[in-house]
Amino acid sequence: MNITFIDITGLIAAALITWGYVPQAVKTIRTRSTDDIAMTSFLFMALGALFFTIQGFLTHNYYLAAANFCTSTMSSIIFGIKIYNDAKKRKSHNKTVSGGNNNIQIPLRQGVGGKSSESLGFASEYVTNDYIKKLLKYRIDDAHKGTYGHALLICGSGNMPGAAVLATGAALRSGCGLVTCHLPASIRTIVSVNWPSALLSIDRSDCFSEVPDDLTKYRCIGCGPGLGQNVRSVQALADLLKACSASQLPMVLDADALNILARHADMQHFVPKGSILTPHMGELRRLIGEWKDETEKITRIEKLSERLQCIVIAKGPHTMICGAGRPLLFNTTGNSGMAKGGSGDVLTGLLVGLRARGYESYEAAAIGVYIHGAAGDKARDRFGDEAMNSRDIIDFLGDVILDIR
Repeated sequence: MNITFIDITGLIAAALITWGYVPQAVKTIRTRSTDDIAMTSFLFMALGALFFTIQGFLTHNYYLAAANFCTSTMSSIIFGIKIYNDAKKRKSHNKTVSGGNNNIQIPLRQGVGGKSSESLGFASEYVTNDYIKKLLKYRIDDAHKGTYGHALLICGSGNMPGAAVLATGAALRSGCGLVTCHLPASIRTIVSVNWPSALLSIDRSDCFSEVPDDLTKYRCIGCGPGLGQNVRSVQALADLLKACSASQLPMVLDADALNILARHADMQHFVPKGSILTPHMGELRRLIGEWKDETEKITRIEKLSERLQCIVIAKGPHTMICGAGRPLLFNTTGNSGMAKGGSGDVLTGLLVGLRARGYESYEAAAIGVYIHGAAGDKARDRFGDEAMNSRDIIDFLGDVILDIR
């Protein structure tokens, strides 16, 4: 059997069109959506049609040549338009933020990234996979659970038991050796059932009302998720802050702990140095007041960080990490599907665990925020940004850490 050049061009054309069309057709049928059509499909179809055009001319079948020339041309135009629009979108959604010798691109999204059209003028860096990979610690072969620290979480109340479940679960994925959750007796069962490896410290009241015994055995204490603002909790938080400050024990403060600090500014003096504050935009406004633009907002966040000698994580799209005297860090992971109740509780638990694990606060903030967002991205890929929930983020934390390593 003699195979001619015409046969070869026909086979190549058929292979390219099949390669371009079949996978996309299968994907469209499976997802019932055309929103994410792969542009490589159009590229392969354009090349395939081009080879059929050549075959048409070689066989003097000019109708075949003309039809496939049109197919090739249209596919090429679609492919080109897609490339152009993507490039235009990237250009229009990015701006340069200058800081010393750094020039980084901050996407113009609502939140810390902001929509200011002029340079913000702050030393800044992106938190990327490569950035985090250099920070991650490895476990030693002869380690035991005491090697990697003991984290304490004070969270949850009768109406918000889920906060304790989420924060505890994230802490258990952080790599620290032990996790204890201090919570009212009424919600102890739900935490134990979900996370049997967690230790429990029981508060005798139905809310946070007493400081746990012997804080010296912990490397970091997290407080706030689902706490409530009962008057007993306010006093207990004041006592906890004073005890941690006296022992130089770093904390991670979130949610109601931040709201209490905003209402009782005199208590801010007792926040231990090196602690991490994790406000979302509403909590941030209560802490620093309103701002007229992004520059003023970042300036106020830096002043808060300097005054308390703490790390401030301003949560939102491209979450910003501010450490006194350190470059601002802007996160590159995360998505709008994470804008749901409980996502912040997961971050708090993860940060407490990382700090107890042995990372210093600035490092723990960067690692925690990046991994948290990347796990959210995996949850979105699995469930979609509408259906995903905060518990899903916990389930993907381990996958993200494996990917980074």
